[in-house]
Amino acid sequence: MISNLKQWFLLQGVARRRGRFVLGVDQGTHALRYVLWDRERQQIAGWKKFDIESGGAGEQKRRSVSEILKEMARDLPKPQVAAVHIHLQGEALVTGHLELPDDGKPVDAARIKIELRSKLGFPLDRAGYLWRDAGLRDGTRSSDDSGNPADTRRMRTIHYAACQKTSLAALVEMYAAVFDMIPEITTQGYAQEGLLTVLGAGDRPGAVALVSGGRGITSISIFKQGKLVFEREIPLAGQDITRSIFINFLQGHAMRSSSDLAAAEVLKKKSYVPALHGNDREAAGNAEILGEEENRKLYLSMQGVLGAWLQDLRLSFAYFNEHYDSTPITQIFLLGGMANHRNLDQYLRRELDVAVNRIRCEPRPLAFASGESDNSEFNDFFNEYATAAALALKKPGEFNLVPAEAKAFDWSFLLKPALRVFSAAALIFCIVSFGFLQAQEIHFKQVKTIVTQHRGFLKTLEGPFSEMNRWEQFFAHGDYGVVPAPGFLKRLGRITPGNMILTSLNMNRRSAQLYLEGTLYGDAKNRAITQAEFTKALKESGWVERLEMPAWEPSGSGIDKGSFKMTGRLVVAKGGKS
Repeated sequence: MISNLKQWFLLQGVARRRGRFVLGVDQGTHALRYVLWDRERQQIAGWKKFDIESGGAGEQKRRSVSEILKEMARDLPKPQVAAVHIHLQGEALVTGHLELPDDGKPVDAARIKIELRSKLGFPLDRAGYLWRDAGLRDGTRSSDDSGNPADTRRMRTIHYAACQKTSLAALVEMYAAVFDMIPEITTQGYAQEGLLTVLGAGDRPGAVALVSGGRGITSISIFKQGKLVFEREIPLAGQDITRSIFINFLQGHAMRSSSDLAAAEVLKKKSYVPALHGNDREAAGNAEILGEEENRKLYLSMQGVLGAWLQDLRLSFAYFNEHYDSTPITQIFLLGGMANHRNLDQYLRRELDVAVNRIRCEPRPLAFASGESDNSEFNDFFNEYATAAALALKKPGEFNLVPAEAKAFDWSFLLKPALRVFSAAALIFCIVSFGFLQAQEIHFKQVKTIVTQHRGFLKTLEGPFSEMNRWEQFFAHGDYGVVPAPGFLKRLGRITPGNMILTSLNMNRRSAQLYLEGTLYGDAKNRAITQAEFTKALKESGWVERLEMPAWEPSGSGIDKGSFKMTGRLVVAKGGKS
């Protein structure tokens, strides 16, 4: 409940408004890298790489991304992180462009939605998407992606990226659980715009391409004047080269364990692409490499995959020039793990006749909080951290695939724990109430038992009080001189036994004759004794004379009670009425 309330405040931005850090996370297939950017000081505050697969020569153990994120969060100043940026790639991501006839009016978002519905293979209301106006395109268009006929009018190009919400939900839930905030998800291309600006490549003439070769996917992003105009992914990357070496060079047909593929990976890192001119070993650098003959055989084993990868790059660039923009590509930067392959930049430069460079953090425009001397690995392998750095440099709120409704707080997070608390309180209340009722029931049963056992005695408690009220009313209306009523009642109360109840009294006003009726409790012997003692005490009181018991009613008697009648005459005070 407390954590959900905390999440509510964080989602509303209450605790993040003063956050100074932006976290960029590049989550790949076998590794996860992050870069922490300090917005206030304009410098890198932290960076690190985590292997999703860990282990040595034996079987490798796969670590879950959530475990890595928790370990990463322990090392970060999480309360000061203002935003978390990640990117999406693979089959879940759909990118493309729309070409709309220019009518001289601003682009209408409703029209974009209508066009996207016809493009996407899933309902738009179940998708997270973003789009941007890439400007007008001069000249004619031969055909669009769907093969529609040519249109000679000026066309407005709209670049878009979309993903189903189900694919986004897993990422959002995983990162939100660790960092207590909804992450921003974008594409590599949109994130890399900020990186080009920092590296000073945003204002270069012509089009600039960033080719990020990872483990299983190669991402191609093309920029013009610092803005993304084309984005595509090809399903060939470093892992395909490694498998080609395993099959063709190591003569492997089936992998028995991950260590078999690891041997091919080691050979790939030691190999180099033969240079067009000069000494191959010098071109490859001074690192440990294979001999010339062994490297030649190794290169032949992966030449087929490398050639197919190169052909996909050619086709992507040609498709861009034909359907997007005819501006020639003048510069290519290599990113990702494939950029580490020796002489690959020379190979592409030779085959594509375009300036190709492995992206570097030089002249080191990115400052570090801990000093330059502690960041040699980051500078040497900047191509591997470039995507994470680009994500960290992206402005929060820009180019976000996460739908707006995902940023709203899900009240079910509070409702569910509230219902649990309410249910627990209701259960405790029911248990306490049941216990109280049980105690009351036991108490009432005990009272009932006592009343049943002492019914006669309890009736005697009521009898004298009622009789006193009747005697007071009797004497209050008397018009002859008799003994004072209060004194007589006190006397009567003292001499009346506890097991006797006077149920009726009558008096003849003319003769002052008194008639008493009542009930006695107890067995027959006790009732007789009580009757005799009461009669004697009443005679000795001096207020009643000629006291007699004209009738004893054995028929009205029972085992524990009996009825009686008495007659007498009140003593008339001197001077009173007869």
